[in-house]
Amino acid sequence: MSNILKKLYFFFFKIKKFFSNLFFNLFHKSKVKKQVATKINSDDIGFFENLRIKLNYFFSKDNLNYLLNQFIYKIKYLKYRIVYLVKNFFRHANHLFKSGYLAFTLVFYIIISIVFFLLAYNIWISSYDTVKVPDFKDMRVVEAAAQIQQLNLMVQIESRYSNLPYGQIISQSPAHGHALKEKSFVKLVVSRGLESSYLDDFTGQNLFYVEKRLQELSLSLKRDIKIAKVEEQYSDLFEKGKIISQQPIEGTDLNSVFEINLIVSKGKLPENIVMPDYTGKEISEVIENAQSNGIIITIEYQTVTDITQIGIVLKQSVEAGQQLTKGTTVVLTVGQQ
Repeated sequence: MSNILKKLYFFFFKIKKFFSNLFFNLFHKSKVKKQVATKINSDDIGFFENLRIKLNYFFSKDNLNYLLNQFIYKIKYLKYRIVYLVKNFFRHANHLFKSGYLAFTLVFYIIISIVFFLLAYNIWISSYDTVKVPDFKDMRVVEAAAQIQQLNLMVQIESRYSNLPYGQIISQSPAHGHALKEKSFVKLVVSRGLESSYLDDFTGQNLFYVEKRLQELSLSLKRDIKIAKVEEQYSDLFEKGKIISQQPIEGTDLNSVFEINLIVSKGKLPENIVMPDYTGKEISEVIENAQSNGIIITIEYQTVTDITQIGIVLKQSVEAGQQLTKGTTVVLTVGQQ
């Protein structure tokens, strides 16, 4: 490890020397420039003439080539040293990892950094008048606010709906045990109670909506509210599947509601129709007529020897002229070969 540190020191020393030489060549006289400058007597010529001679030499082709070659040489040497050090590092890295020295060093410095941070934080906190934040959770907001004022702190209140009683603390920020300067703010989130403390009006809704809403209320109340019974009735006002009425009624206090009964619409009361006579007619014609009249048909086939009876309705389960409601199922017997 000491060899690597020595090589790193040598590497940075070379970089420093490289830039020192570079700045010297840019802002001072080079060796060749010194030889030329000795021939010039600065007492015999003026300042500007002396400056012109120096600038002419500095920007001369030979001097610029010399400086450029020096720069390229230093860059190549720097590249060589970097490659050499990287190769050396990886050559010894495997040994460092296996020995555990590197891991130990990293853990050591991390622990030292944490300790110094905690010490600095405690010193910074101790320089102010600070108080520790109590635990206000599940307290009433009036009690918590009074305690905060006694500690010379400021209170900030935010309210939201929850299943906790009205005015009870849901959460706080900062958390319990945190040190605060005096006059700092403590944020309290206070319960507004349930979003709705009364049973909803489910009239006109479908069963899926009612079930979903009851699940939400059950989670809020931490107990089940179930649908006890569902009855179906015909209705001219409500579509099929919509709630006609409920028990308990809307506005009932949820604390007294454990189950509800619903009456669901079966749609409008079917109209009565006269059963047509389908015997002797082709089945395709009969199907079209039955659909227009609201009759549901079921087909049964019977083997016939007369080819003129194939695809013809031979008989029907409901006699022609009989009164029946729409949606009634009628069985038709059709001839087949």
